[in-house]
Amino acid sequence: MKRKRALLSVLAVAVATPVAVSPMNTNYVEAATYAKKFTDVTESNQYYKIIHELTDLGIITGYTDGSFNPNAHISRKHVAVLLSKALPLEPIRETTSFKDVPPSHSYYKDIQKLYRAGIVDGSNGYFNPDQPLTRAQMAKILALALNLSAKGDTTFPDVTKDFWAKEYIETIYSNKITTGNNGNFKPLENVSRQHFAVFLHRALKLVAEENNINASLQGQWMGKIEIPNSTLEIIISLDGNGGTLSVPVQGIKDFPVKSVSYNGDSFEMMINLQGIPVVISGTLKGDSIEGSFVQSGVPFPITFTHYEKEPEIELTYETISIPVKGGTLKAALELPTKSPSAVAIIVAGSGPTNKDGNAGGMTSNSYKMLAESLAAQGIATIRYDKRGIGDNITLVKDVTALRIDDFASDVASIAKFAKDDVRFSSVHIIGHSEGALLATLAAQQQDVNSITLLAGAGRPIEEVLYEQLSAQLPANLLAESKTIIDSLKVGKTVEKMSPELASVFAPASQPYLISWMNYDPVAELQKVTAKKYVVQGSTDIQVSVTDAEALRKSADETIVIEGMNHILKEAPADRTANLATYSQPKLPLHEKLVTTLKQYINK
Repeated sequence: MKRKRALLSVLAVAVATPVAVSPMNTNYVEAATYAKKFTDVTESNQYYKIIHELTDLGIITGYTDGSFNPNAHISRKHVAVLLSKALPLEPIRETTSFKDVPPSHSYYKDIQKLYRAGIVDGSNGYFNPDQPLTRAQMAKILALALNLSAKGDTTFPDVTKDFWAKEYIETIYSNKITTGNNGNFKPLENVSRQHFAVFLHRALKLVAEENNINASLQGQWMGKIEIPNSTLEIIISLDGNGGTLSVPVQGIKDFPVKSVSYNGDSFEMMINLQGIPVVISGTLKGDSIEGSFVQSGVPFPITFTHYEKEPEIELTYETISIPVKGGTLKAALELPTKSPSAVAIIVAGSGPTNKDGNAGGMTSNSYKMLAESLAAQGIATIRYDKRGIGDNITLVKDVTALRIDDFASDVASIAKFAKDDVRFSSVHIIGHSEGALLATLAAQQQDVNSITLLAGAGRPIEEVLYEQLSAQLPANLLAESKTIIDSLKVGKTVEKMSPELASVFAPASQPYLISWMNYDPVAELQKVTAKKYVVQGSTDIQVSVTDAEALRKSADETIVIEGMNHILKEAPADRTANLATYSQPKLPLHEKLVTTLKQYINK
C-alpha cells in the first residue's frame, strides 16, 4: 500500500508530562464479543461475522432501528462513508462541486474525500449519491483506494477487452478481493450492502497482510500512563498504512504519526513531538496490547484496550482566528446574549493546558465552566489552546525554541484583536497560575482595562517549583532537583539526571524554564498601569496565600476565597482529597469565584 499518512506530534512544556494518541479501529473479534448486533443479520447469515466485525470497528453503523438491511443495494453515498471511515485517503486534488451534492448535503464531506483522493469523478457534474453501486464501479473504487496493481491476467466471459473497468476488475480479482460469480463477474449488477461489506473486509485484511500486521492490531486503542498524582489517557489508531495519536485532555485529536512498523503481533510507532522523540510500542496479548510509551528516553509502561469513540460534544462557542507571531491562533469565543459587552481573556496555567483547563491527568473543565458562567453573567470570554497543543499545535515547530515571551505575545495579540472588535466595550485578562505572569507581561505590551491574577505565583518560578517538589520527592531527588534548578537559574541546561526527574526537567523544555526564571512576578506587576486584582484560594496546594500576600502590595485589590483550590473548585486542605477534585469535570466552580470576577470586571 503506497497511500501514506503523515505523522503526529504533541507538546509538553514547562513541568513536562507525557502525551498521547488517537486511533482508527480495525480489530477482528469473536462473535460473542460484538458490542452491537443487527436485528436482521442473524448467526445463520454467512456474512454475520464480517458485518459485525466491521461494525465493532466503527466502519458500519446500520440504521437507527437496529437493522442493517443486508440485501438492499448499497448506494454511492454510503460507499463514500464506509471508505472514508475505513481507509486513510490522502488528497491529491482540490475540492470540486457536484450539482447534486451541495455543502449542506449530509454526505458532502465523505464524497469530497473520495473525489479529492482521485477515487471518484462523477458524471457531467453530478455524483448521483442515491444511485446503487455496480460491481464494475466497486472494482474501480477499491482498486484506486488501495492503490492496487494486477497480479496476472484474468478473463471473464462477460467482461469484454474494451470494457471500461476491465483493468480494475482484473486487479481486485487477482488480489483476491472478489472471486467472481459462477465464472462470470456480472459487472453491471448492483452490489448489495452485505456483499460490499465482504469486499471491504477482504480489502482491509489485504492491507494488513501486505504490511505484515496481525489484523487484530488494527483499530482504536486506549491506554493510561501513570504520572505523578494522576494518570494520562492516550488513544492510538493503527490502520495498516500508519496511525494517529489523540490526547483528549490536551485537545489533541487524530494527529498523524511519523511512521508505524509492524512485525506480526507487534508494532512500533514513531512520533516527533516538536523535536521531542516519542516511541510507542506494544505486543498483542489476547484482547489487549502490552507495551511502553517512551518520551525523551524516559519509559512508561502502558496497557492498551479497545476504545469506542465517544460522541462529539455540541459546542457552545464560536471559533475565531487571531493573527499571532508565526501564524494564526484558533480560539473559543463565548458570547453573552447582549452586545456590546466586556470580554475577558482566560489565560491557561503551565504545561500542556488546553482551553477547557485540562492537562496531563487533570480533567477539571475549570476554564470551560468559567467561560460559560461569565457569559451567563453578561461577560464574553476568549479562551484557547496554547501554542503547541490542541487546535494550535502547529504554531510550535521546535519545542526547544519556545520561550515564555512567545506565550505572553499571544495574549497581547488576543487583547489587540478584542480591542478592535466592536462587540466588546472593554477588555480584561484573567490569568490563571502561570497565566497570571503571562497576563502581567501582556498588559505591559497592550493596554487593557484590567488584569486578574488567579492563583498566580508571587515568587520566581524556581522557588515555587522547589516548594512543590518538596511535597512529593524523597530527600535524594529533592537535593538533585535543587542542583538542577540552580543550574537553570544561571542559564545552564542539564542533560544527565535521575529518570524520576526526567518528566519534570525534560531537556527539551529546559530553555523554556530558563526564560521563565528571568521574571519576578511582583516586579513585573508593578510595571502594569491597568487595574490589577489578585484572587487566591485558601486550599490551593500549588500556589499559597503567601504568594497572594506578595502580590498584594502591587495590586489594587486582593481577595482570598476560603475553601477554593488551585483548579478553582471547592476542596478541603487535605492533599489527597484536594487532588481528587482534579479529575472531577462535573464538580462546579467555587460559588464565590464568578461573582468576584464579575465585580472586578464591572469596575
